[in-house]
Amino acid sequence: MAHRIVWSRRAAQDLDSIIDYIAADSPAYAGVVLKKIVNQTRILARFPQAGRKVPEFDDENMRELIVYSYRIIYRLQDDEALIVAVIHGKRFCSRRKREPTLLEKREKGRTRHEPGGRCALKKTIRRSE
Repeated sequence: MAHRIVWSRRAAQDLDSIIDYIAADSPAYAGVVLKKIVNQTRILARFPQAGRKVPEFDDENMRELIVYSYRIIYRLQDDEALIVAVIHGKRFCSRRKREPTLLEKREKGRTRHEPGGRCALKKTIRRSE
């Protein structure tokens, strides 16, 4: 069954920003990158699980394709692949958990850090649901 490819507003803005940034130095290369990213997402119509599972999420439906140094993050739902973000591979949150601030420790009444670091993309994905 063919999946429909849907781009979120954020993903479209991400792609526009990436292309604008590259085009400032090389309009020709910006066109190449744009074409490659769009062509990779088209593969998802026939092969929705072509991408790997996103390591930061414990969800089989959150997947990613890698194009050059960019991660195309998408979510599988019903018969569509929703492209939620296009980001540079080094810009994404790390697997390492952040240390809480002293204020956070006081508010929670704890002295040791417990896992709970959050990624901005997780917040965005929850808002789009």
